[in-house]
Amino acid sequence: MSDLAEARALVDRLRDLEPDVVRLAEHLSLSLIADPRLIRAARRRFMPGHGPELEADFWHSPLVASSSTSGAVLDARVAEVLAKALARRPRQLAETGELTETEHRDWLPETYRFEERLRALSLSPAGLAKARDELEALNGYLATPAGEGLRVWSEGLRTRLPIALRRPGHGGDGPGSTPGRTIGVRRLDGAVQFVGASTGPGIVPFPIPAGADPSAFVGDRLVELDT
Repeated sequence: MSDLAEARALVDRLRDLEPDVVRLAEHLSLSLIADPRLIRAARRRFMPGHGPELEADFWHSPLVASSSTSGAVLDARVAEVLAKALARRPRQLAETGELTETEHRDWLPETYRFEERLRALSLSPAGLAKARDELEALNGYLATPAGEGLRVWSEGLRTRLPIALRRPGHGGDGPGSTPGRTIGVRRLDGAVQFVGASTGPGIVPFPIPAGADPSAFVGDRLVELDT
């Protein structure tokens, strides 16, 4: 599933039918692979009133793109929609990040954990800056002979990056891609909003990839102004 709107529609539809499954999936959305141990730990920590049957419901839900004995993999865009919903609860977002890192520290390869860290960082403006710095460092390493062995993985990483990180020059769209466009962002009543104009009082220019959904970057509310 490559379309964020399609992913959002799927999550919204399932939220009406099985809200508990979606809530559990939100707490698994930072993981590249939701292994059985992580699924159980998330259910016990964040949804202690539910039994193991909720884990089974998640495994068999349409949110899961593929699964094996190692774990369940969420579609990248579905994971992004779920993570954005989780980000509206900052405390639980932080706790989910800590749980994911703890459960995966001892066995998941560093490359996978790097991707999980990017997912978490992409959910806040401050985190985005740090994530882009990490991607810049990765690009520099890949340009050296020592980075040769990671180049195949890095190509796959480009397709799995959160949309907020898929910018030219930041490990996203890459050379030769379609140039992005600039929208505006401002704060209103404490919330970050996107606006149709890229200049104006209180508006900060913000570059995004061509064709991207502006609401994917900070919030769902979009305010259209004359450009």
